[in-house]
Amino acid sequence: MKKILALAFCLTACATNDAEAQKALDDNGFSDVTIVDRGFMFAHFHGCAEKDGNWYEANAKNAKGKPVSMLVCCGAALSFKGCTIRSK
Repeated sequence: MKKILALAFCLTACATNDAEAQKALDDNGFSDVTIVDRGFMFAHFHGCAEKDGNWYEANAKNAKGKPVSMLVCCGAALSFKGCTIRSK
């Protein structure tokens, strides 16, 4: 039973990684992306939606070259939700 719970936890919380947040920012025109913090589970307490399983704080440059701080919220594997970018 413990193995099943550990697998379920990993499927919902460990599915996204820095590369997915990086890609979301790159695809939306941000450059020089640096992930400065990350977390999983209870992402909505950090400013993300309830169906988000992971969050990433990132520093980047916008299309005009201005430095910005962003929050990237990514859905858990079983939610089939992508990533949402939020300005801070």
